[in-house]
Amino acid sequence: EDHAYGHEKAEPLAALLQAIFIMGSVLYLLYSCLSLFLNRSPVGHLEGGMAVLLLSTGASLYLTRRLRRTGRQTGSVVLMTDSLHYAMDLYTQLGIFAAFLLIRFTGWYFLDPVVTIPVALYIGTLTVRAGKQAIDELMDRDISPEVRQQVEAVVARHSPLASGVHNFKSRRVGLKRFLQFHLDVKRNLSFEKVHELEERIAGEIRRELGNVQVIIHADPEGHGLDQTDLM
Repeated sequence: EDHAYGHEKAEPLAALLQAIFIMGSVLYLLYSCLSLFLNRSPVGHLEGGMAVLLLSTGASLYLTRRLRRTGRQTGSVVLMTDSLHYAMDLYTQLGIFAAFLLIRFTGWYFLDPVVTIPVALYIGTLTVRAGKQAIDELMDRDISPEVRQQVEAVVARHSPLASGVHNFKSRRVGLKRFLQFHLDVKRNLSFEKVHELEERIAGEIRRELGNVQVIIHADPEGHGLDQTDLM
């Protein structure tokens, strides 16, 4: 009862914290690779390491694909970020396995860090993108200009009863989208007619945009105040 708007912000917050943790792991991996490269440390137990890598790679592949598929289906930014965690394990394991295989036949121990560094940089890039998405949701970034254009197109179909929109705001949390705006309506409409018009427009927007919550405030034509902090 004391969280009337739900707990959607918890998910992008968890995703941001996880992205920070993953980025820390990426930086440590880069540091380890550079240390190995500079110190020319030999790699031991290649055959045993390759066997363990094959088993762990299979598990990481399953978890990465399952989390990524579920994250896309639900729009969960925290699941997509979690999939990066396992993707980091997967790509690192594949890189190390390839390096071990080459070292086994060439004896070039420097291949271990050389192969792993590009993998770490790739995971770091994905992590930055996931972190940015989490920040956008936490900061209620507008969805896209195209969404407003679609709303304005719906309103235009109800001219001359409705003549335009202002104070338009939008945000996204996962797959849920939230829209709110002021609707300019004819001055001589009754309260009941205005309510029916709002319901028709909101219904059409939901049918066209899918999973979206719409809040409309009606203003008489020529009397809409640009008070963006009121709604």
